[in-house]
Amino acid sequence: MFVKDKELWGHLDGSSKAPIDPKKIDSWESKNAYIIFWLQSYIKPYMMNNFLSFITSMEMWIYL
Repeated sequence: MFVKDKELWGHLDGSSKAPIDPKKIDSWESKNAYIIFWLQSYIKPYMMNNFLSFITSMEMWIYL
């Protein structure tokens, strides 16, 4: 519900791909970072190493 409310679900289901346009990439990366922060805040510290190689929130979501 959180990500849908913030209109960020596309980052998790893959429908919001990273844009090629340099003017739009900053916004997309900011939203991606926001979701990653949110996900990491719920991950137990002993599991954090499992997520270090992921670049996108979608990769983290799929792993979870």
